[in-house]
Amino acid sequence: MAAFAVRPALFCSCPVQQNEILLFQSSDRVGGLLENLPSSGMGWDEDMREEALLAMRAVEEATGIPVLVTDDSSLRTMATIKPAKSGSPAHLLRYNPKFTALADYLIAFQCGFALRLFLAPETSRFELGGSDQGRQTAGRLLDDHLKKGGLRLPVQAVTGLRDQFFDGLMLQLRSMPVGLRVDAWVRNEYPGLHEQQDDATRRQLAENQQALSPQVKQMVPKLIYEASVGMSAAYAAFWERVLTDPTVVVPYRVAGLLAIGEKLLRLADEIPDDAANDKRLVEAWGDQIGVTGWFRLLPFEG
Repeated sequence: MAAFAVRPALFCSCPVQQNEILLFQSSDRVGGLLENLPSSGMGWDEDMREEALLAMRAVEEATGIPVLVTDDSSLRTMATIKPAKSGSPAHLLRYNPKFTALADYLIAFQCGFALRLFLAPETSRFELGGSDQGRQTAGRLLDDHLKKGGLRLPVQAVTGLRDQFFDGLMLQLRSMPVGLRVDAWVRNEYPGLHEQQDDATRRQLAENQQALSPQVKQMVPKLIYEASVGMSAAYAAFWERVLTDPTVVVPYRVAGLLAIGEKLLRLADEIPDDAANDKRLVEAWGDQIGVTGWFRLLPFEG
């Protein structure tokens, strides 16, 4: 099942925090789902903003399936959604309770991903899967990189790093280019969420910049590093426009990686922004960052 994370940074992760589970509903049809969930620590959030409810309602109206929202302290990102497939009773949206103050924006953002998926023609709906070729290539790059750096690690550790880098890069490629479209939609449709959106964005920008540290760069093969940081640079360049704040791209300019981000953002500008072109956008970014053949765009069977 497809899962979309909030703008993941490949080499960084959000901390988690313990909290009770909260459930929200976009329709009475969700009620039956509660039978399969723990009964302790649940409650309905009466403070959910209208904008979040409207975003949930838009998904339900487009798909005929309700959105179930729950917090999940095990998440290592702000939020994620699993769009319902055939026979699924709900789209499952989870957010990290550490970011409860941003929950309305996170809900709207994740609903935007699901909405774009189902508004696209069926032939244009897709999931991204990493290819065996891509994983093997990432492994060879990592082996060569570690040898050149004189770093010796146990085989199991190397395999774990390969999978972390490869899977993270694939998730970033699936989420980040389309995420720019979703953020633009939230910006236009829900002005009341601007404050939460700006707060979440500032946090994400700060987290992404951690990947610029020499320690991270030392551990990651050049192609994978520049592909991931390049996408983060595109994210920063996008928000430089929105926030009219040139300081957000300075770290990438200093690192010599802003040009990659600017090329990616230019592709996003050139490709039509309707949902039917999301597949084309992801493919174009994949080609630009040099990972053609590392992934497959599979039909989403919803």
